[in-house]
Amino acid sequence: MDNYRKTSILNRVMTGIVYRTINGNVYKLVPPTKDQLALSHMIYSNILSDNSYSELMTRETATMFLQVKGIWTIEKEDNLKKLNDHIDNLKVELYRKLFNKKVQDRIRKQIQSTYKQIENNLYNKYIFEDKTLEYYAEDIRDRSLKALCITDSSGRYVYDANSLGLQSKAEMTSLVSKFEDPFITDKEYRFISRNDPFRSDWIIGKTNVFGIRACNLSNEQKSLILYSRMYDNVYDSHDRPSEDVINDDYMLDGWFIVQRRKSDSDQKQKETEELLGNKGAKGGSSGEMFVMAESPEEANRIRELNDLNSKMKMKQRDHAIQERGSVDEQDLPDVKMDIYNQAMRQAAEKRGK
Repeated sequence: MDNYRKTSILNRVMTGIVYRTINGNVYKLVPPTKDQLALSHMIYSNILSDNSYSELMTRETATMFLQVKGIWTIEKEDNLKKLNDHIDNLKVELYRKLFNKKVQDRIRKQIQSTYKQIENNLYNKYIFEDKTLEYYAEDIRDRSLKALCITDSSGRYVYDANSLGLQSKAEMTSLVSKFEDPFITDKEYRFISRNDPFRSDWIIGKTNVFGIRACNLSNEQKSLILYSRMYDNVYDSHDRPSEDVINDDYMLDGWFIVQRRKSDSDQKQKETEELLGNKGAKGGSSGEMFVMAESPEEANRIRELNDLNSKMKMKQRDHAIQERGSVDEQDLPDVKMDIYNQAMRQAAEKRGK
């Protein structure tokens, strides 16, 4: 990010004010008050309930139409989810290839290609979005709110609740358009929140860095706070990644995914152990555990345990092979444990006779 863009974003987010010179006069866009927010919500609600807009389709109607026409189906929704899962897996792979630049380049190209596929899918999913009643109402709400927040250089508002409806739509749209700034991307938020000068201000002031109450924070200020807290969690983690990973958004995403999956796995293991304990699980002839499930959800959790046990066995086998080079089947850790358990059962049966 160049210095001009970084400074522009910082000034915009820190002050919450945007200045513009229009026809030789200075105007500014200031943060909305609670009254202005309430007024914009009333405008939104009025449009939704106004019968004169009944010819516009709702989002629900648009979704049904897309399904009927085969433009966006349940199968395509499932495919979109698979693409997002694929992105997660690619980021994990990228994180694990930190020291392999050649492989990194290949993975980054795959990530970009997959994001392009997701973008194309989203285009089809929301192809009628800008023709829906809700979109129209939101657009009017947002433009009206922005118009209400425009003042002259002395701080006098250009519009109020009464004058807003008296101005032509074209005039208001023209004035509001003068205050449209480029959208702040996630990448830009992340760069600013982990680098000086904002990072130092954040470390000193935390949520007071903007000098205003939380309820008065703008959406952009809230976003910067959330990203700053995210990096706090990274720096404070006992598994803290290297600076190379922290400064690479895709790699850091991969690190987050690895941490999340590990946490989910540990939580499932804990819940399953509690389930087995409460159910009084019984052992089978080959070390299996038999549990009576009382619901489909509980049955799924038990099946997940079976998958987890299989993965743990494979991990133990891989570790043994890596240590010794080659291992006979009877010397594999899980096989040896099964043989030991069988011998113990046989000995117990003999003592009982």
